[in-house]
Amino acid sequence: MMSPPLAWSIVFVLTAGLIFLLRRISLWTGFLLDNPHNNSKAGIHTYPVPSVGGIAVVIAVMIGIWLRYGGFEAWNHIPFYLTVLILVAVGIIDDTFIVNHRVKLVTQAAIAMLTIGSGIVIQGVKLGPLQIAVAHPFDYFLTIFYVMGMINAINMIDGLDGLAGGTGVIILTGVLIGSYLLQNTFPYMLAPFIIVALVAFLMFNFHPAKVFLGEVGSMFLGVTLAVLQIRGLTSGGYFYLGYAIIITAFPITDVLWSIVRRGKHYHERDLGHLHHRLYFNVFNKSQPKTVLTLWGINLLLLGIGVLTLLYYETLCIPILLTGIVGVAIILYVLKRR
Repeated sequence: MMSPPLAWSIVFVLTAGLIFLLRRISLWTGFLLDNPHNNSKAGIHTYPVPSVGGIAVVIAVMIGIWLRYGGFEAWNHIPFYLTVLILVAVGIIDDTFIVNHRVKLVTQAAIAMLTIGSGIVIQGVKLGPLQIAVAHPFDYFLTIFYVMGMINAINMIDGLDGLAGGTGVIILTGVLIGSYLLQNTFPYMLAPFIIVALVAFLMFNFHPAKVFLGEVGSMFLGVTLAVLQIRGLTSGGYFYLGYAIIITAFPITDVLWSIVRRGKHYHERDLGHLHHRLYFNVFNKSQPKTVLTLWGINLLLLGIGVLTLLYYETLCIPILLTGIVGVAIILYVLKRR
C-alpha cells in the first residue's frame, strides 16, 4: 500500500494533468463543450467551456484509492463501483444531450439504493439533545431522500466559477472534523482524496473558468458528501443531523429555495439561485466577490457547527431555527430586489 501523502500528491498531479488533457480534447472535438448559447450557466459565461473537470476528479480519486488501498475495502465493491459507473454515464449523457428530469430522478434513486446496498443507512437521527430512532423501512426512505437531496443541492449551486468545488472542500473538511470528534475513521479513507482533487480542479475553475465540474462532478460530489456525512457523522447508531445541516446549510437552503420558487417546475434551469441573486443584485456581476463571500459564509457555518458539536450541543435546535428565520428574511429581501 502507498503512503497517504504520496497517494494524495499523485491525485493532485493526476487531476491537473487529466483536466489539461481533457480540456484540449473537448475544445478540439466539441465533445462535452458547454456552449454559452445553450447551457446551465446562461447569462453568466460568454465563451465555450469544457465540462470535463468532474471526469478528471472521478478518475484521479479512483486511481488514488487503488494506489493507497489496493481497492476500497471499506465498501462492498460492487455497489460502490456500480454507483460511480452509473453517475459517470448519466453525467456524460446529460452534459451532451440534457437528460429528462424524470430520468435523472430515477437514476439518483438508483444511486441512493446502491448506497443502501453498501450499508449506508440512517437508522436514527440526533438533533441537539434529541435522539430519534427511525424504524424500518422508513430508514431506507430517509436515506434515499437525503442522498438524492444532496446530489441536487450540489448540482444547483454549481452556477459560478469555483462555487461548487470550494463549497465541497469546506463541507468535506467539516465532515472530517466532525468524524474525528465522534471518533469515526471512515471518511478519512475517501474525503482527503476528493479534497485534493477539488483543490487541483479549482486551479482551472476559479474565475475565469477554463473548465466546469459538469454533471459527472456534481453528482459524484453530491453522493460522496451524503455517504461520508451519514457514515462519518453517525455515533451510537444516531446520525448527527443537526451538525450535518449546519455545515451544509448553504446548498440545502438553495435547493429548498429553488423548490419554493419553481414549484412543479423545480427542475428547470434559471438565474434565480441564491448565488445568482448575490451576483446580480449585491456584487455587481463580480464572480470572485460573490464566490469568496459564499466561501466565507460556508466557513462561518463550519465554525458554528464545530462549536455546537464541541460545547453547545443543546443550542443546536435554536441555532437551526434562528438560521431558518434569517434565511427567510434574506430570501424575502433578495426576492424584492
